[in-house]
Amino acid sequence: MSKIKIADVEYMPSFDSIGRPSYPVLALYPCNAPRVEVHYVKAFRSSIGDDEYHDRIAVVPIPINDVDAEAPVLDESAVRTYLESPEAQDKLQTAVDGYSEFDRRGAWSPEAQVALEELVDAIGDIPTAGVLYTADGFGDFPPDELTSETTDEELRALAEQCLRESEADGEYIDGGADAVEFVLQGRREDLREDATE
Repeated sequence: MSKIKIADVEYMPSFDSIGRPSYPVLALYPCNAPRVEVHYVKAFRSSIGDDEYHDRIAVVPIPINDVDAEAPVLDESAVRTYLESPEAQDKLQTAVDGYSEFDRRGAWSPEAQVALEELVDAIGDIPTAGVLYTADGFGDFPPDELTSETTDEELRALAEQCLRESEADGEYIDGGADAVEFVLQGRREDLREDATE
């Protein structure tokens, strides 16, 4: 059993209302039952910066090193496996042991900060599962099968097909099949308008 509980690993980023992606952070809660989480933080939460350790929690952005993408999708299983490994557990324990609380706030020893930075660097080196795109910005639409005569049922099937094919290539679509279907509906309307001109 792990000494430090892996409470959660969130693998899928998201976009805010103006299209900015969230980014992954490691959060370590050292008090009581120590646990670690990896989750995505919304882009507008810009107050979280590099090497910020505060309020009894270490929150450290994870640098993603294997892709040049705005919204990399973490490999949840691989990240969890690493965090449960003896190497990572030793670093997490070093971080927890290097934490001290005073005046309602926490402080991290230099050794704890180094351990946390080594953890996030190691997570950043794990190959990602893919990249998240918005449906409207994804480059492979519309499929050749889409015409002005495509029915609603056929359009839904096309949306699900596009989603399966893209995810097989590590290209995820924000909003899933519903978002793809919405975009294809717009493309179908464009084709219908073109047909009437």
